[in-house]
Amino acid sequence: MVSIIKNQILKHLSKFAKNLSLDQIQLSTLRGHCELHHLELDELLLADLLELPPWLVLTRAVCNYVTLKIQWTKLKSVPIHLVLDEVLVEMETSREPRATGNASYSSGGKYGFSDRVVDGMTVVVNSVVMNLRSEAFEASFQLSRVLLESRTPRWERGDLRLCRIKAAEHLLMFKVLEWQVMRLEAKARSPPSCPPLRLITNAASCRMVFKKRLSDCSLVGARLLLVLEALLWALTDAQLVAALHFCQSLADLNRTYKTSVPSSPTRTQLRVDEAAIFRNHDVVETSYHLFCTRLDLHLCDDMDPKESRSGYTPLQGGGALHVVLEKLLLDYYPMHRVGGSRQHWPRYTEPSADRRIWLQQLLSGKDYCGCLLVRLGSFAVHEVCSAGRGRLGPRRCIASEQRQGEALHLEWGHFFGQPRPYIFAHLGPTFIRIDLPTLLWAHAFLQSVRKCMGEWGGSNSDFAVMAVRIEALLPKVCLSGVCGSGSQDPLGAATGGAEIHLRASRVVASNLRLGEAHLGECLEALSAGPLLFETSKFPWRPHDPRPISESLLHHCLGSTWDIWSVHLNPCWAEFVRGKRQYPCLEPLPLTLWYCHMDDCLLLHVHSPMVVQVSHSEYVLALHLAEALTQFMEQLFQDAEAIAAGTRRDSPLGLAAVWPSVELALLLDDHDLGAQEGEEAQDSSSSTSSPPEPVNTVARMPPAVRHGMMPLTVPSAIPQGAGSTSGSDAGGVNHKEEPLEEDSSSLRSEFSSDSDQLLGLAASMDEVELGQEVTEEVVASANWGGTLRRGRAIVLRLHNAQLAGCSSSSSLLLLLQGQAIDVIEEGGDTLRNDSPSGNKSEGQLSIRLDSQGGQKLRVLVQGLSLRLSSSALTGLAQVLRDEGTGHPLPLRLLLHELCLVMQDEGSGAVYVPHCLVDRTKDGDLYVMPVACGSLQESVEQLLCDNMTHSPGRDVASLIRENERLRQQLRELHALQKENQSLRQQVSSWGGGEREVALELKLAEQGEEARRLEEEKGALLATLHLLEEELIQERSRQRPSGCDAFCGSSS
Repeated sequence: MVSIIKNQILKHLSKFAKNLSLDQIQLSTLRGHCELHHLELDELLLADLLELPPWLVLTRAVCNYVTLKIQWTKLKSVPIHLVLDEVLVEMETSREPRATGNASYSSGGKYGFSDRVVDGMTVVVNSVVMNLRSEAFEASFQLSRVLLESRTPRWERGDLRLCRIKAAEHLLMFKVLEWQVMRLEAKARSPPSCPPLRLITNAASCRMVFKKRLSDCSLVGARLLLVLEALLWALTDAQLVAALHFCQSLADLNRTYKTSVPSSPTRTQLRVDEAAIFRNHDVVETSYHLFCTRLDLHLCDDMDPKESRSGYTPLQGGGALHVVLEKLLLDYYPMHRVGGSRQHWPRYTEPSADRRIWLQQLLSGKDYCGCLLVRLGSFAVHEVCSAGRGRLGPRRCIASEQRQGEALHLEWGHFFGQPRPYIFAHLGPTFIRIDLPTLLWAHAFLQSVRKCMGEWGGSNSDFAVMAVRIEALLPKVCLSGVCGSGSQDPLGAATGGAEIHLRASRVVASNLRLGEAHLGECLEALSAGPLLFETSKFPWRPHDPRPISESLLHHCLGSTWDIWSVHLNPCWAEFVRGKRQYPCLEPLPLTLWYCHMDDCLLLHVHSPMVVQVSHSEYVLALHLAEALTQFMEQLFQDAEAIAAGTRRDSPLGLAAVWPSVELALLLDDHDLGAQEGEEAQDSSSSTSSPPEPVNTVARMPPAVRHGMMPLTVPSAIPQGAGSTSGSDAGGVNHKEEPLEEDSSSLRSEFSSDSDQLLGLAASMDEVELGQEVTEEVVASANWGGTLRRGRAIVLRLHNAQLAGCSSSSSLLLLLQGQAIDVIEEGGDTLRNDSPSGNKSEGQLSIRLDSQGGQKLRVLVQGLSLRLSSSALTGLAQVLRDEGTGHPLPLRLLLHELCLVMQDEGSGAVYVPHCLVDRTKDGDLYVMPVACGSLQESVEQLLCDNMTHSPGRDVASLIRENERLRQQLRELHALQKENQSLRQQVSSWGGGEREVALELKLAEQGEEARRLEEEKGALLATLHLLEEELIQERSRQRPSGCDAFCGSSS
């Protein structure tokens, strides 16, 4: 009897172990107890059972002690207990694929009683150690107190007969693998000084479902789900480099092996009664899953501070970034049919209606692909914490605002035999607060990691050929008046807690151009304006770089993977103070194209752009511009310091076009100042705590919300994004213009996901009834084409074009617009056709150049203004600068300006030529321009140094005269001293000494005479200039001639 049982045990164990004999088996038949010592497993069969990749070879697998407990009378319901003390597994990587045997374990016959007994065993392992060696790294994986047992389909302990589901041809088994502690350690073999990568987790489990074929007991498919509890992981930049190097080595090994495309799997034919149960738990394809309830990741900079940290003072001592990921779910399907159904994927919901359409156009002609999904329930990135920034509260700079559903859906797919993978990402409502110290720290952190990867031979060339599509719903970017904390932050000046919120309904970015119509319309709109072609006129200079090169046009016509496009439909901006919101930018759709081959960026705005600015918003914009300027300077300095001369400075070209731009300067700012004291407390409390999620759709403009209601009608376009209804009661006046065809096509293209916005609205946290009604009233008063009421000066600029070039050392921006209209609007409405506004043929040209210091040059020609004195006073109050630092040097050339004062008894002011210059010290000079052509005046406008212009000679001569008078007084004192010395010397005697003193005195006298002559010449010049000015004024009074050109007015 004992020998028979030993033979049966040997028969089954010999398939997994090698060099096993009957003498090694110690069996107690009556007790059902069996022991084995030093069990050596079959590496080849174990690798096939675990479905290890072909480049991974098992070199050794041993177990020092094994015990077996069998209850003979309950084999059908009670499992066999197998206890292993220590298991040691050694593996290594190989460039050559290993020799594989049978892909899955097969008993050689039909599934029987012995197979059920073996499959139902409960395995307990005290310790498992796995060592992996490679040419690039060494890794160690340890598990303690491992338990493998069978469970019911509801993952509960129960009878063995309830732990499997049997059908006509297949069998499903449910297993759970649990352990107490897991330890992972990986270390690069070169360089030896690289710190190891460590990860330690507490108790975790793995749920497994196996599908076997009953005819031969072979494994058809499996589903593995690894469940982890909350994890805390502190990762330095050096450890991150080691982790990336580890992953890159594995990717290189996996790339060397070409997987053959499998045959189409056969579907199981089941009876109706069996299919109902079996289909709910069926494993259609093999998949691997990982679920983590919460992951707290702390990123720290630990490498050389001189080479890897930012030069920003509060960050020089290092910093740490806290990232929180909740409900992290990773799914990997190694063999999925392209275009196949995903209904059998667990917990899968379609993120976007356009995903399937985009993939069908991309994956045509392909059969199978591997698919990796990364899904998050919520995520948050806190501001960087450093010793220089002081003690900060838990303030988030990036956070998801969706409480239900998926905050992030990321999909990566690769094809067999195809070199080009794809990436699809869908981002839910997200709040982004711009924190400049956090951006500087993250930039330095990523630059140092990239530098180390480049030194190790890392390459990101594969990403350039990926097909990428990124979708974002309801993103919100917050620009705060204080973008950091601490006295040394770029924006330390307080702005009363005011913020600017940049928002969009939907953003789509992709590098796969499926059509060229929109890009062609953008290039056609750019070619319609004179800015990009009349490069011999202002604001161009002879050696300015061109924003669009010929190679870009060739890429636009023939390339598919070199162009990135970003569509925002629509986007708008709000000015927020406390709990109140004021519109700044009306909703409008826009499209950006980026060509990475030429580093060129194109911007096309499809509808009129309407902006309104009050004094508070103007001051906030100045503070933000100053902070962003300092931020960009520090960013380029950090890039140069970290790259250590290896960074390639590639200038970025920019070209943009707007059909029209309408800017309203609000003269009344009482609505903001009325509640300033009340809202200051609210704003201070809001900045110290993370923003509370609110009903995002309720805060959207009614034009955008109403545009989401018709789900299938393409003509349901948001009113604020295109033109404004004529019944609107307030706002900035502009005409209704029909939308372009590209704008309509963009809206119809993006209207497919309008139902997702409504679904997001349902998943948002509902607010109280009173707050909801208040927000609706405020929204209806501020949006739907109705802007803030009050007096305003409206500036309209038609066919506006922008060209520019940016590099690490310089910035050049050129702006030009045609047909300028300046209108003064009354108090009741801003969108009326005021008779006081006259259309003019004025032109505006602006040049901003940072070469050798920032300089702003503006040319205004042919402008006619009809304004009141109160409007001019209000305009001066709106544009009042309140200590935003050093003013920007500005030079303004006015040509043929006409200003008509609407006040009773006021006349008109005509300025044929006038040059206004403001220096960096804030000094303002108003100078006439000599008679001549406009080109000669433009040359003075572009002149870098105006200190020797005629208008400044009088002031400079006066200062020079005072300096010479001071020197003359000093010379008179010196002469008196010389005379006294001469008298002393003459009393002493001595011929040679007297001769030397006389020569010295003669030289000093000659110097004094020269200075007196120079003084006389300067005084004569000053006298002539004064007489010339007096004569010109006297000629002007009797004749009535123009003082600037001498012609009769």
